[in-house]
Amino acid sequence: MKPHVLAFGVIPLIACGGPGGDTGDPGPSGTAEAALDVYLAQPGAVVRTGQGLTVRHGALEGEDVFACDTGPGPQGPARGVCLTPHNVWGWASDLSLGGEPDTPRPVGPDGNPEPSVCGPGRLLALNSFTDSGGPARGGGVFDLADPRPVGGNTALFCEEYLAMQWTSVSVRMAYLDTQIRVPGEFWTVRWMFEPNPILADPEFSNPACGMDPHYAAQLGFLDDPRALLRGDMLVCRKADEDAPCTDAEFQWLDRDLMTFTSTRPANPQRSGYMMSYGVGQDAQGNFQEVFCNLNCNPGEPYCGFSAGGYEVGFSIPQDRRFRLFSEYVMKEDPRHPRYAETSTSAPVAWYHFEDAAGAVEEGVGDDLTVVVRFDVTGLVFLEGVDDPSEVDGYTPEELFEHLNLKDMAARRDPHNFGHDPVHEGWVEVSLAP
Repeated sequence: MKPHVLAFGVIPLIACGGPGGDTGDPGPSGTAEAALDVYLAQPGAVVRTGQGLTVRHGALEGEDVFACDTGPGPQGPARGVCLTPHNVWGWASDLSLGGEPDTPRPVGPDGNPEPSVCGPGRLLALNSFTDSGGPARGGGVFDLADPRPVGGNTALFCEEYLAMQWTSVSVRMAYLDTQIRVPGEFWTVRWMFEPNPILADPEFSNPACGMDPHYAAQLGFLDDPRALLRGDMLVCRKADEDAPCTDAEFQWLDRDLMTFTSTRPANPQRSGYMMSYGVGQDAQGNFQEVFCNLNCNPGEPYCGFSAGGYEVGFSIPQDRRFRLFSEYVMKEDPRHPRYAETSTSAPVAWYHFEDAAGAVEEGVGDDLTVVVRFDVTGLVFLEGVDDPSEVDGYTPEELFEHLNLKDMAARRDPHNFGHDPVHEGWVEVSLAP
């Protein structure tokens, strides 16, 4: 898995233009950003945007516990039991679009298509700044059943996107909470993809890292005062589906005593997938998925740090694929909101959206709303459990040991770069008239 690097010298957000707003220098193709509202939701969740956004109303289909397999993968499908969460929460750091160009890219000498010059289309990026001008963690908390804006800024200005159909969407997260039904209880399982606080991880508390404590404090994403490390799996167990969980109620599984505990044990249950991330530099000096490299010059490769994170991809069904790109239009362009005015005004971000049926909408970035829906059917996976009827035969502690995310189980290894999504999602775009 390619590391997600928080680098120094990141590009500040460019506020969208339009009435009452100005933009900064759009910069080189593919690097400019424009702010917008992005919502993460499950199918059927109502998004209250105040705009004319069409949403689906209807529950998820299918039972929430069923036999399944992980689909094709590097070692073939693994059988197990899939669990559909009743709800999903977390912290989204990045949202990206993947697509297919209208004209296939040329094939290089190695027989593989040449890579995109633009990279993924970005809907939400880590590059954000506090009001005081200091760096802070980008993105925000999402709740798929109760969508709220998580912020967002696009990088859809690259010329290649004009001839691109978007076929997948991915979300990178710092942590994930999944509420699932198990015999007699409802569990909220917390999956830690980055440490909280970041200095709890030896890679970042090491004096050689040189991370400023004030800066490190801004990177927290949970109020839990306990040290939660990358790969940790915790659970909050409730008899009532609607009973909320506080951070203090989440417990680790002590694998030595096979009991749940509120104090971090010496041998807790952790995600094998997350623990297989490389740390620091390898023998050849290459930076791995988790590293700290702050003694560097801004703009250099791998200048900054990566605390881990986990990115899951969702394929977009054929009948929901779309086109979306943007450009900056100048004051002299009739599309500019202040075209007829005599005052000077900065460029504005102008978006072009085309749905699968060919219907087209266009407008300025201030009017753009994006809803990304994730179908989380079978998101959680019980490895090594062949049939749902077997679930009753496990103790809660034994059952917890079998928990995984289906995407992780299918990928097996974060270095499997050819992994195909095992879930579906789609994007709904609205440009207010």
